[in-house]
Amino acid sequence: MSQKNFAFGQVQKHLGAKKYYAALSHLSSLSLQYSKDIEFLTLLSETQAGLKDFTNLIKTQSEIVRQRGSTQDKISLMRCYYRANQRNHALDVGLELQSQTLSTIEEQVLSKLLVKIFLEENDFEGAQEVITRALMSEADDFLLWAQGIVLLNCDNKERALDYFRKAVQLNPRNDQAWVSLAMMHKDMGDEDLYVANLEKAIDLNPYNAAALKLLAGSTQRKSERVTATFEHLRFYLAEYCFDEDISLCHIQMLCQVKQWDIAELEIEKLLLNEPESQSFKKIKKSMFEAQNLC
Repeated sequence: MSQKNFAFGQVQKHLGAKKYYAALSHLSSLSLQYSKDIEFLTLLSETQAGLKDFTNLIKTQSEIVRQRGSTQDKISLMRCYYRANQRNHALDVGLELQSQTLSTIEEQVLSKLLVKIFLEENDFEGAQEVITRALMSEADDFLLWAQGIVLLNCDNKERALDYFRKAVQLNPRNDQAWVSLAMMHKDMGDEDLYVANLEKAIDLNPYNAAALKLLAGSTQRKSERVTATFEHLRFYLAEYCFDEDISLCHIQMLCQVKQWDIAELEIEKLLLNEPESQSFKKIKKSMFEAQNLC
């Protein structure tokens, strides 16, 4: 085995075990010798992706595109920009890719990335153009859900509801579509189905922040439902302990059930991390006012 293969094999072992810092340390020791080597850059990009180091990942992936420039490399760069919230750069890469010959899978990945960007930019016409073209070649639950969102923006609620239903029929594990269905049922006044759909979304993806916020704000306050909602919020916060929106939902629910001591403890913990947060200060003031009224 060559020295290079042995060295890169050690990095691959670290990556296989998801030991990203160990992989990065090993790559650092090899950088002087192999910094322009495409295999080295590929391993480095995988390591940076694992570490969620998007700033350096973009640099690495850009160099890979410069050296090799395959359509798959460009899609990976587009995805890097998107994950780093650099949607304009991602869109530039995506629009360039539209003029190139892509495999069927690459077409599917590109279409979904473009739709995500257009929806987040509220460019519903752009999203519709991509969705229409993509749905001609594949029935996909994400695209069906996205079509529902575009129709909802046009105030075509009946057709939007139909597409959300089609999305969960095609893929019952599409938690995003279950949240959209929930909101449609709330709009129709069906509170029970609204809550049931939200709970379904959370069962599928306990880190669906949109579903958690909506469930925490639900008007139904049955004791068993409150207990279950607390469990969902705490599970999420165990992973994302300083998520401001979900933390506020948790504290507001604690106040609603008059668990003042725990609520105050949670607020103080969050203020230590974000001492200037006006949201936390406001809810702390509201909590003390509510306590005085009891």
